[in-house]
Amino acid sequence: MIFDWLNLTLLSALTAALLFGGMVYFALLFTPLTFRHLSREAAGAFLRQVFPAYYMAGYALAGLAGLLALWPRPLEGAILLLVAFGFGYGGLVLLPKIDGLRALALEGPSGEVSGGIGGAVNPHGERFRLLHRLSMAINLVQLVAVALILVALMLAA
Repeated sequence: MIFDWLNLTLLSALTAALLFGGMVYFALLFTPLTFRHLSREAAGAFLRQVFPAYYMAGYALAGLAGLLALWPRPLEGAILLLVAFGFGYGGLVLLPKIDGLRALALEGPSGEVSGGIGGAVNPHGERFRLLHRLSMAINLVQLVAVALILVALMLAA
C-alpha cells in the first residue's frame, strides 16, 4: 500500500518535531532578536502580546502529539500530554499572574520591576521574578522532555 510508512507514531513524531522546532526558534532566535532590535520596554510589551499564542500553539501541538502517541506509545503519549498540561498551566495561570505582578511592581515605590528605592524591596517585583523563573524552568523541562520523546518516537517509527 502507498501509505504503509504512515502510522500514529510517525504522525506524533512529526507533530512533536514541529513543537520542538517552534520552542527552539522562540527561545534561541525570536526572543533574543526581539530584545536586540527593540528597546527593553517595547520588546517586553511585544512579547507579552506574543506569549499567549506561543502557549496556545504549544498546548495544541503537544496535546495532538500526545493523543497520536497514546495508543502505540503510551509512555511517550502521556509525557507529551503532561507537556501540553504545562503549556496550558503556563498560558492560563502563570502568564496572567506574571503580567499582573509586573503591572503592580511598576506601580510600586521604585516604578520598576527589579527593585526598590534606597534598597527597599518591591514585593511585587520579587514575586514577579519568582514566577518568571518558574515559567522559564517549566519551559526548559518541557523542551528537554519534547526532545527526548521526539528521539524515542523517531526510533520507534
